[in-house]
Amino acid sequence: MTDLRILAYSTEISMCTAIAPEGDIMPENHTLNSMRTIVLTAVMAALIAAGAFLSFPLPFTPVPITLQTLFVLVAGLFLTPVWAGLSVFLYLFAGIIGLPVFAGGNRGFSVIMGPSGGFLIGMFVAAIVLSLIVHVGKGKNKSRSIIRDVVGVIVATFVIYGVGYPWIVVVLNWEWKVGLARAVLPFLPGDTAKMIVAVLVAIPGRRILFKNA
Repeated sequence: MTDLRILAYSTEISMCTAIAPEGDIMPENHTLNSMRTIVLTAVMAALIAAGAFLSFPLPFTPVPITLQTLFVLVAGLFLTPVWAGLSVFLYLFAGIIGLPVFAGGNRGFSVIMGPSGGFLIGMFVAAIVLSLIVHVGKGKNKSRSIIRDVVGVIVATFVIYGVGYPWIVVVLNWEWKVGLARAVLPFLPGDTAKMIVAVLVAIPGRRILFKNA
């Protein structure tokens, strides 16, 4: 009876090994991947906060130029939807509870409710949407992956504007054309550059960290 149990157990292990994807067979690999994802999520949250400190105020709008959106895009390109959203959520939560991580060293829930709050909320949504486009149902074809990256960053940037633009118009009681001229058009060249940089960083970066593009 003992020999039969040992044989059954060995057969089960062999079957699991045969059907399991490479890299998921050993528990140690799964733990390593989980740890890597957790660390990368925390790093992305920290980079978004660092991007807020590198801000350049403009005289005609309360929304400064920052590097936040660059790191939001990078988070969406590197992380799966839950973790990408969590990285932005951690950043927002840190600012809401009082850490000076918002642009200009600002903090508190009042920033979320202020003129730039829509862009901050839009970043959270954009990271998830971008990750969904890039990671869900992806294939191994390299050109397909690059197309997903490009489409994803474009859609994510539109999501940020889609939330932030009407938000700031309503909060400041601007006309729509004024909001477009002050909160959208001046930022398009910089955001285009950020999209390009994010994709160029993601292509080799994912290969190095996860051994896939």
